[in-house]
Amino acid sequence: MPKPIDCRDMRCPMPLLTLKLSLKKAQQGGQIQLLLKDAASLKDIPAWLKLKAYPFKLSKLSDNDYLLSVTKCHGDEIS
Repeated sequence: MPKPIDCRDMRCPMPLLTLKLSLKKAQQGGQIQLLLKDAASLKDIPAWLKLKAYPFKLSKLSDNDYLLSVTKCHGDEIS
């Protein structure tokens, strides 16, 4: 399991941009995990992942902290 990328101190759109860069670098079938706290990112990132058809799981770790796990399932261009 990869070490999560800590984006809890980042505000939207930085966590999404971090995810996009990580997906570009990842191998197909690779998993990326982000630690998130920003309310806008918690809304925007899952919406983008659904739009791009990436499987993901968002887990609540504490009152404000979430773990997002994303699997790179295709080699489509990230935009």
